[in-house]
Amino acid sequence: MSVELDYCKNYEWIGTFWMPNKPDKEFSGKVSYSPENGIKISIFNTDSKRPTNKSILVMHGIIRYGEQTIPITLLEVFLQCSGITMNIVLSEFVTGSVRAVVFGNLLENFVISGLYVDYDDNFYQFLSTNKNISSMVKFAQMPVVVDKTRISLEIVNATANTIYSADDFDDVICSFSAKSNAIMNSFKKHIQPFLDKNKYNLLKRLHTNIAIHIKSGYNKFKSYRMLEHKLRLFLEILLDCKININFSWIIVVKHDKNNKIYHEAYPMLCRDFIPSLGHKHGKLAHDLMPITIKDFLINKDNNLLTISINKWLHLYDEPGWHNLITGAEDILHGGRSLINQKDYVMLISYIETLQNLRGKSKNGDINSFVLESLSTQWKTKIKCMLKYLQKQDKNLGNALCEIRNAIVHPKARNKNNGKYYAIANHELILQNVYGILAGAFIKGLMIEIYHIPEDKIDKYINNFIQTRSSYKHVKYTKC
Repeated sequence: MSVELDYCKNYEWIGTFWMPNKPDKEFSGKVSYSPENGIKISIFNTDSKRPTNKSILVMHGIIRYGEQTIPITLLEVFLQCSGITMNIVLSEFVTGSVRAVVFGNLLENFVISGLYVDYDDNFYQFLSTNKNISSMVKFAQMPVVVDKTRISLEIVNATANTIYSADDFDDVICSFSAKSNAIMNSFKKHIQPFLDKNKYNLLKRLHTNIAIHIKSGYNKFKSYRMLEHKLRLFLEILLDCKININFSWIIVVKHDKNNKIYHEAYPMLCRDFIPSLGHKHGKLAHDLMPITIKDFLINKDNNLLTISINKWLHLYDEPGWHNLITGAEDILHGGRSLINQKDYVMLISYIETLQNLRGKSKNGDINSFVLESLSTQWKTKIKCMLKYLQKQDKNLGNALCEIRNAIVHPKARNKNNGKYYAIANHELILQNVYGILAGAFIKGLMIEIYHIPEDKIDKYINNFIQTRSSYKHVKYTKC
């Protein structure tokens, strides 16, 4: 049986379905999936007893998949009855939503021992000398261990082309000026003898997926999907980009005829793994990421990743920290789109909460945060945008809070001759102020949660702010 389930595609399967405790009572119907609507089920009920709206933990089915007939298991089904009656025989079309569909087996009283998720392509093209590049390559020498959970990062589905001549580097190295063209020509002149001597030994990688393998003992499906979400957000903040999922599998504990235990992987569609539509996905830029792919090559002497993930998972469920991580997720998923006044109000609230969790005093907490978290460059820029005057604004933190107050408190609109209210309603200025403050907030969060040298974080945050807070006035000249 060969089943490929791409989360970016639409599917629809016709089949029969039944409850595990009533295998003789079948319903005809269909299961469908789309990135827009998730997983839906619709069944035709002709039973004399009309079912009511209800949640079902497990449901079984047999569907037509191309030329194959395969068994499936539906997890966490919620059915909604329409109540359509036809003459003497009661019949109705029952629709519902499904959390996940597992393909290839009728699972009942099953135990999950692992989750395998293949993420979308987030790698730049790069060179390799690995001849077996098309096969799966484990990227981590040792898995990250958190309590009883083992987390491995892997490279999968890698493809590459052999570099035959120096001209093949034109797709890897770009030239935009006469000077850079001259450098490129000089590079080709020196690289061609190397290629002639080492024929077919240098490859240009075209496509590489990154996958995460989670083994958390014999645990519930809910525990696995929630853990995957936490780890994906951990990576998304480092990447400053939303990560989509291509494919996923669950690993189920099985027993053979001799009652020996083995593990089998089944392809799966899960509502929680639906890709975010409309997001432009970035690439893994190693020079900007505070934890790079190389850091996943962990060993006994490099525990940066292990400490960071342990700290992240420990604080994720803490009430105060969880709200801040959710705030970081909102900022991240907002991407580079324009913000509104509500986003600014929430950001100030997140910063106040962060300072409170750090044990800072309530008075002047935003000002001390800004002074500690922002470089001189960004403090200068934000003061320029606010037309900051110490005598009138008291301090920079106070000015930033007064903008929030002007949005939510009517009486604050006239403060400083309406200056703060004007900034709150100037979309470009508010966007730029927000971008700088968002970078400061992410930096503060990373310092508390990640185990990363601060100089690396500063480099990352500088790029983070640049993508959200940088514009120049355009000057038009007469023709």
